[in-house]
Amino acid sequence: MIWGSPDPIIIMDLKGFLLFVNRAAEEISRYPAKDLIGKHFTQLGILSGPSLKKSIQAFTQIVSTEQSPPPFDVDIVRKDGGLITMEVNPRLIKSNEKNFGIQVNFRDTTTRRQIDSQMRLLTHALEAAANGIIISNLDGTVLWVNPAFTELTGYVSGDIIGKSTRILKSGQHSREFYAEMWKTIKAGRVWRGEILNRRKDGSLYFEEMSITPVLNEWGKISNFIAIKQDVTARKHSEEKLINSEKKFRDLVSNLQVGVVRTTVHNPGKVLEINRFTAEMFGHDSIEQMMDIPVQDFYWDPRDRAQLVETLLVEGSVQSCEVKFRKKNGAPLWTLLSAELHHDESNAPAWIDTVLQDITLLKQAEEKLRSTQQQLMQSEKMAAIGTLASGVAHEVKNPLNLILMTMAELETRVGASDERAAKLLKIIQSSAERTSKVVAELLQFSRTSEIKLEALNPAEIVESALLLVQSTARKKPIQFHKEFDGASGKVRGDKLLLEQVFCNLFINAIDAIEYEGTITVRLRPGLSSQGERIVEAEVADNGPGISPEIAQRIFEPFFTTKEAGKGTGLGLSTVYMILQRHNGSIEVKSQPGQGAAFTIRLPAAKE
Repeated sequence: MIWGSPDPIIIMDLKGFLLFVNRAAEEISRYPAKDLIGKHFTQLGILSGPSLKKSIQAFTQIVSTEQSPPPFDVDIVRKDGGLITMEVNPRLIKSNEKNFGIQVNFRDTTTRRQIDSQMRLLTHALEAAANGIIISNLDGTVLWVNPAFTELTGYVSGDIIGKSTRILKSGQHSREFYAEMWKTIKAGRVWRGEILNRRKDGSLYFEEMSITPVLNEWGKISNFIAIKQDVTARKHSEEKLINSEKKFRDLVSNLQVGVVRTTVHNPGKVLEINRFTAEMFGHDSIEQMMDIPVQDFYWDPRDRAQLVETLLVEGSVQSCEVKFRKKNGAPLWTLLSAELHHDESNAPAWIDTVLQDITLLKQAEEKLRSTQQQLMQSEKMAAIGTLASGVAHEVKNPLNLILMTMAELETRVGASDERAAKLLKIIQSSAERTSKVVAELLQFSRTSEIKLEALNPAEIVESALLLVQSTARKKPIQFHKEFDGASGKVRGDKLLLEQVFCNLFINAIDAIEYEGTITVRLRPGLSSQGERIVEAEVADNGPGISPEIAQRIFEPFFTTKEAGKGTGLGLSTVYMILQRHNGSIEVKSQPGQGAAFTIRLPAAKE
């Protein structure tokens, strides 16, 4: 049994000479038994220094007193020079009631000493840790605390060891809070969180705490280790920051200007806005605007792209006028200032924008400009109308006399004088054309009251198309109608509005040299003041109009037609009729791209 023991065993006589070495002793020393047996233990070469001294003292004690000393450690030098620490346990053995020798049992303590060293190191580390550490058993009874725990809570180890961790409770957390924490750690999981606890002096403090279950060799939870970090100062700073941010946000939210934070690149995402921005754009809440791409708010999305391009170069823009679109489609004019911000890597991160609503100012400017233009045009038209009326009346009577005389002369000349008859016909044709011009002048100068009634614009268009049918048949022209049924009615004079559309249709027909298309569109719209209007568009695919001509196209007597084919009063009459209806007309055209005349009339109130 001794030979096969896992522990090294040697037996020596009472003089110290080895009598027996087991197999484990051979393996641990790397010496075969034959090299050891018969030699004195002090001459084996496996003991030296303090280890040899302690061994001699133990041998002497056993021989002289027959009492075994307590186990002690020695360093064994192996045959290969390696060093191993062993625990030595010598005892006296007898044979036939007489002292026979000494049996020495060895046990390898290298691993134990390493573990002891690690435990001392861990203990020193835990004691030196800056964070408070507490070790408890399964029911929360405190077993150990480090100095940092004392500094954090005011409890020294003698105050708290053996007591429950409940001593730290502040009373600020619910039962459910603690129940969830215990449920987590008893399930073998780590719990982490912030907790408000109470110090020994009664003051409250915030801590970040993690509780880790410790498992024994059977995999069962034996203890809990809690690591605590005081975050009171940080929590107070965070609270101050939150309060400060809340005050700032309240200030921004209550500003009577729009404040918007967005991402940089198109289409752009809204990150933050204040309440006034939502009101400016006609939205019921901030949330309604958060999911809409930023460029969709712009009247012209190209303005957004231009803004980003400028910010990437300049970094900021100040007080530029930008037109946006409200939720209901109405224009929103703003005075925009924006600044580009960068992240830690200096990459463009977000754009802060301030918007001041200047829609009313723009409307007032537009109204003033329109009023000035209308006043100038009205004065101009009135002066021309007065002149035209006077000229027409002065010319009308002599012209009638010329026509009567021409009839008499035709009768007298007869067919005998062919040349004279031909000249008379030329004079008569010119007089009749002059008479037509006089009639248009008189119509242009009339200022009789208009008869207003609720009218369906589609019916007016259809009626005007019938009136110009004979003229339209002279060319292979197709008419396309695109009527929006939601356009509603207008309030106006039926005959005058029919005349407006007739003039526009005839001009479009004349503009098309041979074959073409004329498109008539009706749709609802909003004025610059946000009022409901009806828009009518007459577009052709003719040769188009140059910008220079478009600027003068509504002037009386201005025409681009050949001599004798137009008086230049058609579009000026249209302009005056629409003005009397509180409406407007504009033309959009480019040479070679046709022309589109857009009429805007106030919608009739339902």
